[in-house]
Amino acid sequence: MSVAEKRAAPEPALPPAAQVYQVIGLASMVVLGAALFQYGSDRWSLVPVLVGTAGLAFRWRTAAPTCLAAVAFAIVARSWVGRGFAFRQGSTLVVDLALALALVVYGLVQNRLLSLTIGVLPPDPLRPKDKSPPRATDGFAATEVPLALLTAVGAALLARFLWELSKLSEPPWDVPQEYWRLGQVVWGLTGLLLGLWAVIGYLGWRRQSADEAALFLRDTLWAETRREQRRIQRWSAWAKWRVRR
Repeated sequence: MSVAEKRAAPEPALPPAAQVYQVIGLASMVVLGAALFQYGSDRWSLVPVLVGTAGLAFRWRTAAPTCLAAVAFAIVARSWVGRGFAFRQGSTLVVDLALALALVVYGLVQNRLLSLTIGVLPPDPLRPKDKSPPRATDGFAATEVPLALLTAVGAALLARFLWELSKLSEPPWDVPQEYWRLGQVVWGLTGLLLGLWAVIGYLGWRRQSADEAALFLRDTLWAETRREQRRIQRWSAWAKWRVRR
């Protein structure tokens, strides 16, 4: 095939699994825009929707965090009054859940869509110029999409539960109630993630055999003391050379 034929050849269509995730992502953008409009963002609610839709269309790897930043901007922009901020507008439980669920679903869908089209795993260290292959669609199960949506719904409900749970304690200092509740949620999630990281790491150590653990310790010893060992070996070689001379 010539170069002209390669350029004229149309791009392959999306696999059916990727098309399903793309439709779900577009639906989440519609829900996100409606929730932000009900939240009081007005015209600023279009900014996250445009960013998220472009990320789905052009497979942007940074679309999910950029969309999250755009949502934060749209929420803050509605409170800009004159030369300051006035966080006085409230929201209903339905709007909060719709906003959280739309963001979680979009982040999940964007990651799955990238894995099915351009790949999300890092390239092989031995071949850094090669692109990572996309995930095979042969093993795509019919239960993957419902389970993913149930996971997103569970995450949104858990976040709302933690936010309502933070009302139980009062701030001990002259701290606004919203800041105190946000700090509790952040510190609680940080402690939970650190605990899970410690437990998973410990279980991973327990699964290793004695030879595997010893090999890991030797690698760690060499990585931590490579300069000292290099210096010792250099002086040993110099001493042997002096003795021979």
